[in-house]
Amino acid sequence: MNQITVAQLRQNPTAMLDAVERGEEYQITRHNRVIGRVVPEPVRGVNLIPPKRAESARLSQLPPLQLNSFSTIEDLIEWNKGEW
Repeated sequence: MNQITVAQLRQNPTAMLDAVERGEEYQITRHNRVIGRVVPEPVRGVNLIPPKRAESARLSQLPPLQLNSFSTIEDLIEWNKGEW
Protein backbone atom coordinates (compact mmCIF):
# COMPACT_ATOMS: atom_id res chain seq x y z
CA MET A 1 0.00 0.00 0.00
CA ASN A 2 1.29 3.44 -0.91
CA GLN A 3 1.67 6.24 1.63
CA ILE A 4 1.17 9.95 1.11
CA THR A 5 1.47 12.80 3.58
CA VAL A 6 -1.21 15.41 4.04
CA ALA A 7 1.22 18.02 2.65
CA GLN A 8 1.88 15.94 -0.48
CA LEU A 9 -1.82 15.32 -0.93
CA ARG A 10 -2.53 19.03 -0.65
CA GLN A 11 0.13 19.86 -3.26
CA ASN A 12 -0.93 17.31 -5.88
CA PRO A 13 -4.14 15.40 -5.18
CA THR A 14 -4.64 14.50 -8.85
CA ALA A 15 -1.66 12.12 -9.01
CA MET A 16 -2.91 10.12 -6.03
CA LEU A 17 -6.50 10.09 -7.30
CA ASP A 18 -5.35 8.87 -10.72
CA ALA A 19 -3.48 6.01 -9.03
CA VAL A 20 -6.54 5.14 -6.92
CA GLU A 21 -8.64 5.12 -10.07
CA ARG A 22 -6.19 2.55 -11.49
CA GLY A 23 -6.79 0.34 -8.43
CA GLU A 24 -4.03 1.38 -6.01
CA GLU A 25 -4.62 2.04 -2.30
CA TYR A 26 -3.12 4.87 -0.25
CA GLN A 27 -2.58 5.55 3.43
CA ILE A 28 -2.67 9.22 4.38
CA THR A 29 -0.20 10.16 7.11
CA ARG A 30 0.28 13.19 9.35
CA HIS A 31 3.39 13.42 11.53
CA ASN A 32 4.28 9.80 10.62
CA ARG A 33 0.90 8.54 11.86
CA VAL A 34 -1.69 6.96 9.58
CA ILE A 35 -4.87 9.04 9.74
CA GLY A 36 -6.83 7.59 6.86
CA ARG A 37 -6.98 5.44 3.77
CA VAL A 38 -8.12 6.03 0.22
CA VAL A 39 -9.22 2.92 -1.63
CA PRO A 40 -10.80 2.45 -5.06
CA GLU A 41 -14.55 2.05 -5.31
CA PRO A 42 -15.47 -1.65 -5.61
CA VAL A 43 -16.45 -2.69 -9.12
CA ARG A 44 -20.15 -3.39 -9.40
CA GLY A 45 -21.88 -5.47 -12.04
CA VAL A 46 -23.97 -2.57 -13.36
CA ASN A 47 -22.48 0.40 -15.17
CA LEU A 48 -24.87 3.27 -14.43
CA ILE A 49 -23.29 5.60 -16.99
CA PRO A 50 -22.74 3.83 -20.29
CA PRO A 51 -19.59 4.71 -22.21
CA LYS A 52 -19.85 7.21 -25.05
CA ARG A 53 -20.10 5.80 -28.53
CA ALA A 54 -17.10 6.34 -30.74
CA GLU A 55 -19.16 6.83 -33.89
CA SER A 56 -20.77 10.03 -35.10
CA ALA A 57 -24.39 10.97 -34.38
CA ARG A 58 -25.61 10.27 -37.96
CA LEU A 59 -28.06 13.14 -38.01
CA SER A 60 -28.67 12.64 -41.72
CA GLN A 61 -30.57 9.43 -40.92
CA LEU A 62 -33.18 11.22 -38.82
CA PRO A 63 -36.55 11.80 -40.46
CA PRO A 64 -37.23 15.38 -41.52
CA LEU A 65 -39.17 17.48 -39.04
CA GLN A 66 -42.17 19.34 -40.31
CA LEU A 67 -42.42 22.75 -38.68
CA ASN A 68 -45.72 24.59 -38.60
CA SER A 69 -45.91 28.33 -38.24
CA PHE A 70 -49.00 30.33 -37.44
CA SER A 71 -49.73 34.00 -37.91
CA THR A 72 -51.87 34.27 -34.77
CA ILE A 73 -52.23 32.45 -31.49
CA GLU A 74 -55.83 31.65 -32.40
CA ASP A 75 -54.62 29.73 -35.47
CA LEU A 76 -52.24 27.73 -33.28
CA ILE A 77 -55.00 26.94 -30.77
CA GLU A 78 -57.33 25.86 -33.55
CA TRP A 79 -54.66 23.60 -35.06
CA ASN A 80 -53.99 21.96 -31.65
CA LYS A 81 -57.63 21.34 -30.71
CA GLY A 82 -57.52 17.82 -32.06
CA GLU A 83 -54.32 17.00 -30.12
CA TRP A 84 -55.80 17.53 -26.63
